[in-house]
Amino acid sequence: RERGAPFLNEGNPILYSCGRFVKAKGFDLLVDALADIPQARLWLVGEGEEWKKIHDQVVRLGLENRVWMPGHLDADHTVGLMALADLFVISSRREGGPFTLSEALRSHCPVVASPVGFVPEFLSTEQIFESIDVQSMKLKLRSILSDLVNYRASFEPIFKRADNELDLGVMAKKV
Repeated sequence: RERGAPFLNEGNPILYSCGRFVKAKGFDLLVDALADIPQARLWLVGEGEEWKKIHDQVVRLGLENRVWMPGHLDADHTVGLMALADLFVISSRREGGPFTLSEALRSHCPVVASPVGFVPEFLSTEQIFESIDVQSMKLKLRSILSDLVNYRASFEPIFKRADNELDLGVMAKKV
């Protein structure tokens, strides 16, 4: 599996999502939504029991030239990609955290997410999928990608808050 991140400097927005490939992560929903957003590219990083199923879905939808699925990458590489992506996507059906939200925000990567875990504590309704389904994801992604510059700018206060509150030392002191 290729390790170099594709699609950089092509002029198309890069969406990024990572995690264990299990049904709860909703990667199948994200791939279906992406099929109707031709300008977007997707980095989908991780491995697990659903990896082959999602890969087969990508092939069936003809998205092989728009979706990169490198499998497992080490933590430093995974987090490093966040700083290069245009938008981090949390498509989870259910989630305890998600820890990737704090990683993305601390990497200063704008996020759109399902209303799971502590997501509503950090993101506004404009930054959260209305519901956890393909149509809702498609509509929200299209809206964000139509004005990515302003969407990113709206995250500046959230990035500052994350820098102050999601630091490991600060969190340890709170505990």
